[in-house]
Amino acid sequence: MLVKPDHGASETTGPYVATSDDYAYVQKLVDVHVSAGDGATATDGDGIEELAFKRKWLAMEGLSAKNLRVVACRGDSMAPTIPEDSTLLVDISQNNFVREGIYVIRLDGHLFAKRLQRGQGGAILVISDNTMYSPIPVLPGQKDLQIIGKVVWLGHTM
Repeated sequence: MLVKPDHGASETTGPYVATSDDYAYVQKLVDVHVSAGDGATATDGDGIEELAFKRKWLAMEGLSAKNLRVVACRGDSMAPTIPEDSTLLVDISQNNFVREGIYVIRLDGHLFAKRLQRGQGGAILVISDNTMYSPIPVLPGQKDLQIIGKVVWLGHTM
């Protein structure tokens, strides 16, 4: 909702300011990093900040703020789709593999942001968009694969 500010509004606030009712605040887990490379591990996860997203946009995308987390992503294995040092919005309610997409996963104890595809024989292919990295087929029971959530948004600086 846009509201007119008091008569003393400054030039930096402009003629209208958004109220906090317009935004949902999503936890940014500052001690958790996922890798688009060699893998990352979570530290204690105590450091928490928040990132604001428009409630209207979340609703249009079918997302609920309570199921969202923001994490940092480092590495080049998902370039050009996910550039180095990107910020990812992850929907932790989408923690089952239903269709191809980019997910945050835990594979053999390491956290990654990777594209998942259905492979032959019930395998899930863990794919890096950077062609310098080979896909990793994961057969049921072969490796410790846990889907943390689906990446639904990314942000990065130029």
